[in-house]
Amino acid sequence: MNKIFLSTKDAFLFYSFIFLMIQITTAVNTFPQILTETYNQTLNISSTAILTCHVRDLGEHHVTWFKLDSSSSLLSPLAVGKQLFTTDTRYSISFYSISPRDSLWSLEIYQLRQLDEGTYV
Repeated sequence: MNKIFLSTKDAFLFYSFIFLMIQITTAVNTFPQILTETYNQTLNISSTAILTCHVRDLGEHHVTWFKLDSSSSLLSPLAVGKQLFTTDTRYSISFYSISPRDSLWSLEIYQLRQLDEGTYV
């Protein structure tokens, strides 16, 4: 059997690298992940739209909802976490945990109008 010997310097670099990899892996595993795939909805006027986002490891971060303004290509914020930034009472936010790591967040728009058509992220 062949034995491999590391110098003190090499051993220090090796263990420092392993320690760094453990720290990076831990940090990456706790960053929030959006698990929802992009999808289109076609709904009738006066119906209710429910846009859902499945998030893993949200922690202290927030789910933020935007509507894309197609004429200016700007994103208009609608909500951050539970806080709505629109005075339109047809909008609401709901959320619940489905496991210690996973939560579902929904942007709900009641009594849809033509002006609600667009891209939401």
